Amino acid sequence: MITKKKLICAIKGSRGIVTNVANSLEVTRQAVYDALKKFPDCSVLLADEKDKLNTKARNVIGDAIDDNDVSTAKWYLGTTDQEFRQKQDIELVSGDIAAWKKYREERFDKS
Repeated sequence: MITKKKLICAIKGSRGIVTNVANSLEVTRQAVYDALKKFPDCSVLLADEKDKLNTKARNVIGDAIDDNDVSTAKWYLGTTDQEFRQKQDIELVSGDIAAWKKYREERFDKS
């Protein structure tokens, strides 16, 4: 049985990922969802953990862009700016094989 205290302890540091909570408690994800229904205020704690992770990710992206990381800046614009995406798509469709190869290298071949 999952107590509220155990659930709260498992949520802390879980990054808001239910699987992490379940693994910490050694139960199924469904058991965690059932416990979250039983203790609704714990759902807020789980959401807060996820928000912390999202904030860290945004900061890392922002820091990379501040450091003039062109690949990160292009990725960011490609995921958030429709006009930029359309421009990239037009350039790729235009038949410029070199641009297509460069795009693929920047986008997919990050090793």
